[in-house]
Amino acid sequence: TLGAVAALATTKIPKVKVNEDEEPEILEEREPLKVDHYPVSVTAYKIGKHTIVDANIKEERICDARLTFAYDEDEHIVATQKGKAGVFTPDEVLTIAQESLEASKSLRKELFKALGKQ
Repeated sequence: TLGAVAALATTKIPKVKVNEDEEPEILEEREPLKVDHYPVSVTAYKIGKHTIVDANIKEERICDARLTFAYDEDEHIVATQKGKAGVFTPDEVLTIAQESLEASKSLRKELFKALGKQ
């Protein structure tokens, strides 16, 4: 999601005005797309009894289950998704949620640094 969020954050859209005939007119001038939130998602993968974050392609292929949490800047969960046939215990879900939150903070910091924000 970092690539998608970065793309949206750097998108510039053409300005539009309504002419005398009430028709929209697209101008050459561009303005930044207004982005209110910068969600960051982190996916954890379960392989046997172990859970890892940021799996490589081989680890993704052999995982039993995966769980993704996305957080906004206010540390609210804004999305979650579970994939594959394996299961997570309630304690594993809570641990993954906390670890994902911490990872999202670090990733967002790097995103903002790359975008020249804060």
